Amino acid sequence: MNAWMVRAGDYNELLDQFWKEEIVAIGWQELADTTSLENRGDYKNAYTKAYPAHSTGRTAVNAGQIYRFEKEIQVDDYVLTFDKVKREYFVGKCIGKAKYSKTINKEYPRVRPVKWLGKFSRSQLSAEAQNSFGSVLTVFSVTSYISEIEACLSGKHREAIEDMVKPEEAVPFYIDTKTKADEKIADILSQLDPYDFQYLIGAIFRAMGFKTIEKDPGRDRGVDIIAFKDEFGFEKPRIKVQVKHRASAAGGPEIRNFIGALDEGEVGIFVSTSGFKGDAIKEVGRLSTKMTIYSLEDVMNLLLKYYDHLEPEFRNLVPLAQIWIPIK
Repeated sequence: MNAWMVRAGDYNELLDQFWKEEIVAIGWQELADTTSLENRGDYKNAYTKAYPAHSTGRTAVNAGQIYRFEKEIQVDDYVLTFDKVKREYFVGKCIGKAKYSKTINKEYPRVRPVKWLGKFSRSQLSAEAQNSFGSVLTVFSVTSYISEIEACLSGKHREAIEDMVKPEEAVPFYIDTKTKADEKIADILSQLDPYDFQYLIGAIFRAMGFKTIEKDPGRDRGVDIIAFKDEFGFEKPRIKVQVKHRASAAGGPEIRNFIGALDEGEVGIFVSTSGFKGDAIKEVGRLSTKMTIYSLEDVMNLLLKYYDHLEPEFRNLVPLAQIWIPIK
């Protein structure tokens, strides 16, 4: 028996569908049905035809993940996925072969049926397991930690397992280290009080050179922060920001309501740490010149970029240290 991690989309947007429909799914929708292919070479050839501009390394890694999802995951293997908001892992058992279907989700047509067994908190894992579970890949093995997964699922905590099985496609050291560090930072941001998180967003804008007006939490009427460049707030465009730090994804109606709060010469940023539902993403696409959306990962990227310019109290809120790592 093996154990596998399958990511639930870029914005956590597949999580509800995974849970309700008892599936896991991956994308690469430009690549046609590959379930009839037999070996890795065939997968690489098919991938190269679908994505000719991708580098040799990227082709090998991505084709390997698709092959793993369709061929190496076996019935009765453990399958896990991660809730980025609640910082929880869903654990299930694979109950069927891979199939290709654009009717389930056209952007993620490669599907495996799963019987979900339960969930456990990321904090239950040992530090070593937390690092390994933070891989940059969409599909990867966590077989080395089956005993720990079973212990966490039963409500117990296991110490780190010494002998770790290395993934077949090694991720470059820099990318692997950065991804694991990002997961740790995301843990910190997810655990912030919603009001502290809102104030942190305002601090990031000030670190970027904006002036801000911040609404009292709970009395925002759809706008939490107003950001502008000049001292008096007359210069256009002014930026209005709504911040949602909660367990549920933002939907289309919330996006439309926020749009209604934008006056002429104003643009909007909607921040949702729990990601966005499909109708919200479509709504933003329709109004892309007037507003944009930011996920937890987007906020984290801004935080890291402007961290040195943050006010001291906010650096203390999210304490980080910079290190240098060789990239070759």
